[in-house]
Amino acid sequence: MISLSSVWLSLESQAGIVDILKGVDLKISAGESVSITGPSGAGKTSLMMVVGGLERPTRGEVEVAGSLLNGQDEDALARFRRDNIGIVFQSFHLIPTMTALENAAIPLELSGDSDAFAKAGAELRLVGLEHRLNHYPSQLSGGEQQRVALARALVAQPNLILADEPTGNLDGENSIKIMELLFELCRKKGATLVLITHQSDLAAKCHRNIELADGLIVSDTTNTVQ
Repeated sequence: MISLSSVWLSLESQAGIVDILKGVDLKISAGESVSITGPSGAGKTSLMMVVGGLERPTRGEVEVAGSLLNGQDEDALARFRRDNIGIVFQSFHLIPTMTALENAAIPLELSGDSDAFAKAGAELRLVGLEHRLNHYPSQLSGGEQQRVALARALVAQPNLILADEPTGNLDGENSIKIMELLFELCRKKGATLVLITHQSDLAAKCHRNIELADGLIVSDTTNTVQ
């Protein structure tokens, strides 16, 4: 599903060029769940952005779902994400003037799916929001907003889910519920999950744990208890 070969990411800063990723090699198979851990500034989010085609590597090759992302223009990358990747951020990124149903339907509407709202409604029911379809984000709790974000990420049946600290803005109880839901939905759909987290208990629920430090993979272990 994911193959990174000698991937470097160097960005401009006030102090000059900073190397964020330093020759990362990584392979993730279809259907795996993989946690990415490491200290702040290790390059976790940058790695996810490169995998999602949201950040172009300075050097190296990025292949995702059989497509080489290097050299693709922004329109092609946007279409690739639309068709293959669901992304869940720490901040919910819902459009405030749209209902839960309208927010969840966005990926399908962008692809011209005539059944966008029916499919979005079905996905919202899967995340337990059948009673909130016509509510706006301001009328939803934090946990409910993240459920809408999950539905939006999964509605197009993507091959790959990228989740960057998806429970970072939630309390303990809602965090547990959201993560249980995310793991369950990924298993049902056979999707590959890449989860950035600082929580060791969540990392332990994934097939593998990859630890980054200073732009390098410093450990890659298989979890025996999930």
